[in-house]
Amino acid sequence: MVRGVILVLDPEGGALGVVAARLRSLGYLVLAAGSAESAARSVAELEADVHAALVPAEIRGSDVATLVRELRARLGSIECVVVGARPDDAARERLRAAGLELAAWEPWDDGTLRFQVNRALAGRAPGPARGAPRVPVALGASVEAGGRIKPAILRALSETGAYLETPRPSLPGVALVVEFPAARERVRVAGKVVYANVPGNLRRPNLPLGMAIRFTRVSEQAESSIRGAVADRSNALHV
Repeated sequence: MVRGVILVLDPEGGALGVVAARLRSLGYLVLAAGSAESAARSVAELEADVHAALVPAEIRGSDVATLVRELRARLGSIECVVVGARPDDAARERLRAAGLELAAWEPWDDGTLRFQVNRALAGRAPGPARGAPRVPVALGASVEAGGRIKPAILRALSETGAYLETPRPSLPGVALVVEFPAARERVRVAGKVVYANVPGNLRRPNLPLGMAIRFTRVSEQAESSIRGAVADRSNALHV
């Protein structure tokens, strides 16, 4: 069985072909199909275990409802992500009524696409839910550890921690200080590395090289700014 497959469903042959190509370049196993029926047929032939699906925002809400209903009837309760131009309020209401919650509105970047796909995959994964919601970001940051300062890119943020992309991540347990912009100001927080994604056979291909940190000391002002930044970004990631 081929596990961890992402289904890209594009009935009208639109821009999701570009999305499928980007997902493949990011290391995901992708299956493209034009209908729920053809998707189910391909899944059976390949013995694929589909964990998540991407559907286009461009097709009409009623068609999306039918599409999602057929898809889940054939493949189970997989999580779906709507991808495309952000439609008006009425169209988004129809998408929500179709049972769709997650979105990657244009202009999306690789970080947002990867984050939302991983989020959809997590919907099928066992285990406890995260205590604090995370959001994808792309913010320049500086990391100070061991008396040295190095640049990094903040790729995910929550009120309790962050993920930093860097080719030279610090090891788990290392204490550091991170500075980055949040809610129109620059904040400085102390943290500790809890995970490092480094080159090697244990590298997670669906994450950039870097490290996850847990905040250990945050001022009230910084906490308020981070909370506001997370809330604003989270609103843009839902249908």
